[in-house]
Amino acid sequence: MKKSRLMTGSAGALLALALPAACDDGTGPGAGGAVDERGAVDAYVAALNASDPAALAALAPPGNEADAEAEARVRASGGRALEVTKVDIAHDFGPDVATAALAATDRHGQRYGERLTLTRHGRTWFVALGENPRGHDKLPASTTKP
Repeated sequence: MKKSRLMTGSAGALLALALPAACDDGTGPGAGGAVDERGAVDAYVAALNASDPAALAALAPPGNEADAEAEARVRASGGRALEVTKVDIAHDFGPDVATAALAATDRHGQRYGERLTLTRHGRTWFVALGENPRGHDKLPASTTKP
C-alpha cells in the first residue's frame, strides 16, 4: 500500500509541474510581470532600487516598447533604496485593470509616492510602461450618431 501511495504522490508531483507549463499562454511569470497586482508593484520597486532598466522594461505589457521610459524612470528614481510603506490597489475599470498608489521612503527618509496603472494579460500582471507600436487592439468608442 505504501508503494502505491508513493507512486501516486510522484505522479501527482509530476502532473503539478507539467500542468502550468502546458497551460502557459506566453504571458505567465518568467515572461515578465507578476502573478498578482502587489507582486507587480514589488517587482517595480525592486527594479528601481537595483537601478535596472531592463528589469523595469520587462514589467511592461507584452508588445510594449518600454526601454526609453524604463531608463528615464531609473534615472529619475533609481538606486534610492525605497522601502514600501503602503500600497493601495483599486479595480475601478474591471478585473483586468488596477491602479496602485505606492508610498515609500528612501534611505534618507525622503517620502516617495507614485500611482501605477497595472494591466492583466492572461494570468500575469504588468505595469503600464511604454507604448505598443502596433497601436490598440480595440477601436475607440464613437460619440457621433451612425
